[in-house]
Amino acid sequence: MVMAMTQSPNKRSIIPYYFVAFFLVVLIANIIMIYIALSSWTGLETKNHYVKGLQYNEALHAQAKQDALGWTSQASLEVISGLSGKLIVQMGQADGEPLTHASVLVKIIRPTHHGFDQDLKLVETTPGQYEGQVTLPLSGNWDLKQIVVRGEDSFQKMDRIFVEEKADQ
Repeated sequence: MVMAMTQSPNKRSIIPYYFVAFFLVVLIANIIMIYIALSSWTGLETKNHYVKGLQYNEALHAQAKQDALGWTSQASLEVISGLSGKLIVQMGQADGEPLTHASVLVKIIRPTHHGFDQDLKLVETTPGQYEGQVTLPLSGNWDLKQIVVRGEDSFQKMDRIFVEEKADQ
C-alpha cells in the first residue's frame, strides 16, 4: 500500500493534450469552411437586387399598362440553312388588326450559356409582320425577348424556341 501512495509527482496526464488537440481540429475545420465560403459563389442571382425590389411596384404598373393595350405577339424562326434563318414576329392589336409602325427589338438569349446572346432589330415587311435575318452559333433552346415600342406605348414578351440545325441541300 505504501507503494501506491508514493507515485511520482513528475508524471503528467495526457488527457489535457486530448482537449487541446480536439479544439485544434475544430479550429482547422472552421478555417477551411470559412475559406471555402468566401472563395466560392456568392449566391446572388441578380445585381442590384435591393434596388430591383424597390422598383417592384413600377414593374407591376408597367405590366398592367401593357395588359390594357391588348397587344399580342407570335415569334418564330424559319431556319433556311444550317443555323441561319429568318426571325418573324407577328404583332396584333386588341381589335385583331395588325400592329403597324412599331419599333421591334428582339434579344436572343441562350439560357444555358453566356456569351452567345444577340440583339436583332426587326423590319416591318407587311402590316404587323416584322422580320430579320439571324445566324445562331448553337442549336438548342433560345429565349426571344421581344421589346416593341410604338409612340409612348411599349410591350415586352419572352418566348422560348428550339432550333435544330438544317442540313444544306
